[in-house]
Amino acid sequence: MNITDQLVEFSTEIEWKDIPASVMAVQKRTIADMVSVMIGATGMSESAAAFARMAVRSGTGRRCTLFARPEKVNPGMAALANGALTHALDYEDAHKTATCHSNSASIPALLALAEEKGGCSGREFMLASLIASEVGLRLDVGLNEDLLKYGFNMPPIHASMGAVFGCGRLMGHTREQIRDAIALNMCQNISPGEAGRSRFSVVRTVREAFGAQAAVNSTLLAAEGIVARFEEPLEGELGYYHMFARDNYTPERVVKDLGSYYWAEGTDLKPWPTCRATHTSIELLQKIMTEHHLKEDDVESVRLVMSDIARMVFEPAVQKYAPEAAAIARFSMPFVLGTTAVYGDVDLDSFSQERLHDPKILQFGKKVSYSVDPSLTKEQNKVTTMTVKTREAEYTEYLDTALGSDDHPMGEERIRRKFLDCFAHAGQRYARERVEKIIETVLKLDELEDIRDLTGLIW
Repeated sequence: MNITDQLVEFSTEIEWKDIPASVMAVQKRTIADMVSVMIGATGMSESAAAFARMAVRSGTGRRCTLFARPEKVNPGMAALANGALTHALDYEDAHKTATCHSNSASIPALLALAEEKGGCSGREFMLASLIASEVGLRLDVGLNEDLLKYGFNMPPIHASMGAVFGCGRLMGHTREQIRDAIALNMCQNISPGEAGRSRFSVVRTVREAFGAQAAVNSTLLAAEGIVARFEEPLEGELGYYHMFARDNYTPERVVKDLGSYYWAEGTDLKPWPTCRATHTSIELLQKIMTEHHLKEDDVESVRLVMSDIARMVFEPAVQKYAPEAAAIARFSMPFVLGTTAVYGDVDLDSFSQERLHDPKILQFGKKVSYSVDPSLTKEQNKVTTMTVKTREAEYTEYLDTALGSDDHPMGEERIRRKFLDCFAHAGQRYARERVEKIIETVLKLDELEDIRDLTGLIW
């Protein structure tokens, strides 16, 4: 079988009992984290709010929930509006090896379809979301290089394609219908790299909206009987990997140990609302400045040695050293480290207009530089060596694992603080009792008879 056939078979045949409990525990934790991040974005992203307003204008009275709003809309518009929330704060799931936010499109898409379908249990939802995450991650690990060089921002593209497999499972699609949905998704699913380089564009922050909606619409169109299937959509001569990667991929990696090894178990939580490529550097700078009692004025220079992913958070320099919008600042290493040095941490309030123009942050950012270690592989994208130089001394530290991964965990108390902080920034006020009820419901997700017991609390 080709890789498409193997992934389709996996998505239709795998059962709850086949998946290790540890894998499903990570998936449940990830869903809880995603819910909180989406809630937080309802009060912090005006761009995402515009998607919700458009969804409401498109017509209400349907079954699907909009986060932090009372109106119900159709599934495609719910996926679009809620999908705009998942990456708005750059605070959603990451992965310790893959470069993919593998739940960012599938969670809003699956929530919409689960409500539209009705009677979807928590276990059905979790299984579908695990399938979506696993496929999205496998599509990524098959690549041999970062495709941003060709202009494609692949994380949301992979996430949307993975979501198609999960949505098909949730809706009980046949293998042929899933193949139809794959083809239909390929006709809609794109994410241009230029969105991350344009000074004032908000597209990078709301990009998952389009992938979530594409997954839902592709799934619903397939259910209508459209015969869209391609012979070899992923591996074909003009298919997915040719189109995006110029055929520079390893097909065996996509399906190796499929059904016995789960890349999804390596899904990380983010302790800071910034690009994951900045996280080892934030932790190293905090460590060096705390241990050696340094203030920002004591530091003469900060030098980083990283993998090629460093270019994304340093270039173009004219934007990254003086970001004019929060969307750029969240994946600007100079700004993020300047914030860390001046304020001691990076949080949801670190990207206000006042902070973007804070002379202390910008001045410290000018001290930060980098070089690329060409020996580091695509999978070693978290490896960072930092050297901080002062007038009196030089300090060097190394870190290869970002905080929030399974072998460098945040801890339950910090995870809970993140959850509560996100709710505190929501677009509507949530009473503490309601927040606790949502936490309790998510933690018992596998016991729910209907996912609407959760979504009914969220609006």
